[in-house]
Amino acid sequence: TEQIIKKIKSLVDQGDFTLLRLTFPKLAEAQGGDPYSEWPITVAVEGGYHNLAMLFDKLSKFSRIVNVEEFNLIALQAQVDKTLSATFVAKTFVYSEPKEVPAAGAPGGAPPAGN
Repeated sequence: TEQIIKKIKSLVDQGDFTLLRLTFPKLAEAQGGDPYSEWPITVAVEGGYHNLAMLFDKLSKFSRIVNVEEFNLIALQAQVDKTLSATFVAKTFVYSEPKEVPAAGAPGGAPPAGN
């Protein structure tokens, strides 16, 4: 997770953006037997249109899956150096170790067969 934070921060810095917000919520529990948990990272930046396109292109080339969701783009009133404000959620997935199920015959497990 630390590598993801560093990579996203590095991409924002390379794109000549003003970072307004970078929020990493606590990782949610995996659901329904799926060993992967969703990790939505909220990003808010000000910058240029082409730099934003390059940021998304670089996100698409990460070694792990990153989906961009809840994308919002607003033109800035004073367009001197920066022309837009963008907010989005970069959602990735993190492997969660499955919780161990007690073995049959063990305390809390299923009773042994034949009893």
